[in-house]
Amino acid sequence: MENPEVALTDHFRMHFLRLGDVLKRRLEGLGGLFDGLRDWMNFFMFANTISEDKMTQLIENNPAVQAAYEELQRFSSNAEMREFERRRRRFLEDTRIYVGTARAEGKAEGKAEGIMEREIEIAQNMKRKGFDVQSIADLTGLSHAEIERLD
Repeated sequence: MENPEVALTDHFRMHFLRLGDVLKRRLEGLGGLFDGLRDWMNFFMFANTISEDKMTQLIENNPAVQAAYEELQRFSSNAEMREFERRRRRFLEDTRIYVGTARAEGKAEGKAEGIMEREIEIAQNMKRKGFDVQSIADLTGLSHAEIERLD
């Protein structure tokens, strides 16, 4: 289906790279990529982990990546911005932990409700078949009052 408002041309190139895999291989296999992309990969993967001299060598032929690196350096040298980033990362980590905890609690709660529903179903079947209340209570863990309320 064509959309006349979107012009697709041969001047656009998109690359999908799994950075984790690239990092594991230490940039092996990137030789076939054009230099600009390799420069950006170097920037994204190593900007905060290698010396400034080494980084400068890696990106020296790419003004756009150099400008990004200079901006990163400016950002990194600003104490207020570093504190902002530290708080942002802490917020993201706290959110991840909270969501994980809430998910685990939800699963436990759902499991407990499912078990209780199953016990009630078993008790209802036992009651229909004429089992006495004490036997039903012993086998299901339900109280006498809960069993008496069952249909």
